[in-house]
Amino acid sequence: MHHGDSLLNRSRPDYDEQIDSETVQICIAQTMRRGYDAPYFSRLPIDLHLSDPDADAFPLRLRFKEFASDTDYQYLPNSADFYDDLARAGVLKVSVPKADSACQPMPRPAPVLSRYGVVRGADGKPNALAWELAGQVFYHTLAVLSAPAYRQEHAEYLAEDWPRVPLPASRAVLAQSADLGRRVAELLDPQARPELPGVVGRLVRAGTQEEAPQDLLTVGPKPRYDAARETYALSDTLELAGVPERVWAFTLGGYPVLKNWVEYRKGRMLTLDDAEWLEGIVRRVTALLELGAELDLAYAGATATGPEPDSGPENADKLPE
Repeated sequence: MHHGDSLLNRSRPDYDEQIDSETVQICIAQTMRRGYDAPYFSRLPIDLHLSDPDADAFPLRLRFKEFASDTDYQYLPNSADFYDDLARAGVLKVSVPKADSACQPMPRPAPVLSRYGVVRGADGKPNALAWELAGQVFYHTLAVLSAPAYRQEHAEYLAEDWPRVPLPASRAVLAQSADLGRRVAELLDPQARPELPGVVGRLVRAGTQEEAPQDLLTVGPKPRYDAARETYALSDTLELAGVPERVWAFTLGGYPVLKNWVEYRKGRMLTLDDAEWLEGIVRRVTALLELGAELDLAYAGATATGPEPDSGPENADKLPE
């Protein structure tokens, strides 16, 4: 998949133009100062420093207008299969060799989607299978990059360069991994409302299990985490109970998720929406960590050898079972 580097390094309007109500992006840095960290999923425009030090956005699709006077956008999957189309549309910047330079442009990336079937219709445009596969590869990528085993196995390489994502030999395995990636996306997406565990992340009156009343929802000047009690003391009268240490230590993009959220709100009274979201952070992170074993299995399935994907014309409109 092509990353959004050329868009992020241009003026902001070019990046904003790629954002609409259907946008989904994987957001990650090439290298991170504190070691590799799992990516974000976002439907909204991202800040350059979403990851430490800098983030790039990898959208599922890219949009463009063939002519400046057009009122409607056209769309292409953000995949190497449509490299030339993206270049002609002006969305992808392609380097060309210079006569007076010994440097050569990077080689053309290998096709991805066409491993699994014919992805162009008679008109040369992406067909239904192309879009189905583009979505599956996108969410499979999110699943693999979130797998603990992937991080451990490639820790040394991930400290130096972009992640390399293995593609399953089987379309059925790709589809299963993509389904898991969609569950990861739902947990990372603030706009989604997934089912969450209710036994963790409860705002209580300090020293009790009593639900904190609204007049106590203020973050003090020195919040502190108590690992022995699995409690985050937000003030002398307010605690966030049911915070396992691995949830407290969880990071995204190189930043501690829970600690950063609270630290930015020191001295403030939380609204009821704030309180609900704070409890939700603990529950979302808990659910995400509990997916670890399934994510590792999906990664193992992606790296397992097997028969080559069906890619003949007779499979052009077939979807994975």
